[in-house]
Formats: sequence, structure tokens, C-alpha cells
Amino acid sequence: MNCGTYCRTVSDDRIDEKYEECLGPCFKCSQVAIREQASAHKPGDEQIARQSFEQCWANIPTFGAFKISK
Repeated sequence: MNCGTYCRTVSDDRIDEKYEECLGPCFKCSQVAIREQASAHKPGDEQIARQSFEQCWANIPTFGAFKISK
């Protein structure tokens, strides 16, 4: 997950504060997705990564309403 690009899509581009608030949780969820891929022994599996990221993201109160566009 490219968090820099992703956070520009889920936050208001004009408000850098919101963008910066998005980065930490995004990096955390990206790490969760990478760990899930590794534990499934399927590095690079986009579906596992996307599902793991979305599950993590949904549990973050500030950003949980935003979903990854397919």
C-alpha cells in the first residue's frame, strides 16, 4: 500500500493535518497486511493484502468509514 497516495484519497487534500493523521494508521495497516501475506505463505498476494488492510482500516475510528477503491 502506498500510504502517501492512499492518504491523499481519503483525506482532504487541502488539509495537511488530516493527511498526516492518516499516515500512521495506514503504515500500521500496511504492516498488518504484509504479516498476513507472510503467515499465509503467499507474499505478494494482492487479495490477502487488500482484505487484511481493509479489516485493519475498518477498526480505526477516524478513517474506518473510508474504503479502498477497487
